[in-house]
Amino acid sequence: MPYSREYVAALYARADIVEVVRAFMPLRTRGSHDQEHIACCPFHAEMTPSFVVHSRWQFYHCFACGAHGNVIRFLQEHQGMTYPKAVMWLAKRYRFYPKEWARHRRKKTKTN
Repeated sequence: MPYSREYVAALYARADIVEVVRAFMPLRTRGSHDQEHIACCPFHAEMTPSFVVHSRWQFYHCFACGAHGNVIRFLQEHQGMTYPKAVMWLAKRYRFYPKEWARHRRKKTKTN
């Protein structure tokens, strides 16, 4: 199911990349403003943390291997989700569903 740009933008605004990444791996806070979080990169083997998740700008970046992206990209790369599955996962986690889902549900219940 395709998602409108407006819906995906609103979902990005609700989703917190730090919270999502923490659901899959531990992060340590770095700095005095609690905006940067670090860990060893989940995309390659390393001993020193070079993976940064920035809460203010809502992105991740690995300074060793170059992996970077937003919350949906993280779910795609780390969990092997497709784009629609990643959007659905976030929608369920944040209980923010597209209007199309409600319309689809109503049609389905009327036909049954």
